[in-house]
Amino acid sequence: MNKITIEYIRIGSDKIITKNIPIKEYFDPLNEDEVLEITSSPIHAQPYLYITSNKADLVFLNLKILFGKDCIEFKQTFWNDGDNMVTERIESGFRTYHELIISSKIDKKGNTDEIIRLVFKDEKIFPVYHGFIKENKDGSDNEKQINLNAILDHYKAHKQDL
Repeated sequence: MNKITIEYIRIGSDKIITKNIPIKEYFDPLNEDEVLEITSSPIHAQPYLYITSNKADLVFLNLKILFGKDCIEFKQTFWNDGDNMVTERIESGFRTYHELIISSKIDKKGNTDEIIRLVFKDEKIFPVYHGFIKENKDGSDNEKQINLNAILDHYKAHKQDL
């Protein structure tokens, strides 16, 4: 059975709001030759975009996608008026994957975010991305990545994939 469920808690409340999301409202439409899979592209890049609440009004959110025994789960925590959040992504069944993504607004006037992506693998935590993204007035982005080559090269030298 395929099922997508989202649960969230708003600021100032202990009430968990649960919403089932129809498959058609979660995934991008497929081309004729495509088959719907748990890894198919979602319509929105962020789980909080599937609800009507503004992220500034949220404390916690949990989105769970179940396709038979396969599962992808996103757990999000919000603070600083929704400008900062941490997202935990856990995949099981079809593969085992665990990632933590930290996004912090570090300059509201300059509209700059710091993003750190950490992958849990072999009882270790590996940074796979660290960067600063600045949104320009025209809507384009400038990105500055922090060099992670030393740690990534060390891991790859031991013939392991992140």
